[in-house]
Amino acid sequence: MNKDKLIRFLNNKASVGEKHEVSQWLEKPKAQQKLDALMEKTWEESEISDSKEDKERILENIHKKIKKENERPLQNKEKKLWWPSLKIAASVLLVGLITFAVYRQVYHLDVPEVKEELIVYTKEAKSGQKLKLRLPDQTFVILNANSSLSYSSEFGKEIREVSLKGEAFFEVASDKEHPFKVRTESLVTTALGTAFNTYSRDGDVKVALTEGKVKVEQLGPSNGDNEVLLVPGQMASFTSEENYMLQVEAFEPLKVMAWKEGRIRFKSQKLKDVVENLEQWYSIDIELGKGVKASRKVSGLFDNESLENILNGLSFSLGFKYEIQENKVIIKP
Repeated sequence: MNKDKLIRFLNNKASVGEKHEVSQWLEKPKAQQKLDALMEKTWEESEISDSKEDKERILENIHKKIKKENERPLQNKEKKLWWPSLKIAASVLLVGLITFAVYRQVYHLDVPEVKEELIVYTKEAKSGQKLKLRLPDQTFVILNANSSLSYSSEFGKEIREVSLKGEAFFEVASDKEHPFKVRTESLVTTALGTAFNTYSRDGDVKVALTEGKVKVEQLGPSNGDNEVLLVPGQMASFTSEENYMLQVEAFEPLKVMAWKEGRIRFKSQKLKDVVENLEQWYSIDIELGKGVKASRKVSGLFDNESLENILNGLSFSLGFKYEIQENKVIIKP
């Protein structure tokens, strides 16, 4: 057997054909003597301390591993063939060589490497629902209606990253070694320990910060700045109204955060936008009948009110009538 080929085999650098060739050669009776000779020569040529104490300590550690591996049932022929070589190989490996490559190559030659399967978890709040959850790192999340949050089984190990569709409020657990990231369709928000609200629907994304500090980065080509740093009271917007340019402005916490407290707040919003919010909030279809001015502006604050109470308030201020038909509301002039 070619020495270089055998060394490549022992160092796990052999080709598939070489592995097969060496494995067959190792079954031959005289292969043991040649392998022993190679191991002994490598030991003599290796640069290792001659300290008896060092050698005994290293040998003790490696023999424990060999003993554990040897507890696996083997045929008598296998034990007789490999035990002398394994003792020598164990010593050689202690100076930086490859005994356990022999174990892996010979005893597990055809066993494929088992990789941990990546699992993606998704939490979803349907229409009319709000979902409170705590992530594995103890980050607290409130998920708004018609929203979903996804994270992988790797979350909290090396990375802390979630993907959001819809709207959610985050109270991020502090971990300076592992920044917390929220990925939406167009932006990535990075935080350490902070609290912020993220909105992502129909291509429009808004990130409003209430505590701490976050970095908001734009994904893909940019028409302007592609990242901004926010301080409490600031909101980063990336919307069609702003030609999808990353903008920073102050925001009203009561308006942006009201939803997580069960409050609905409208401030100079068009009736058609108010209707869309109510549809998501109460999981119901609302139809604007002919003659109803969808562009009329609406203002109001409703604290955990029923849909009927909200419609009563709006109909009084805007002068319309409404009819509830099972899971549908029709607004009439």
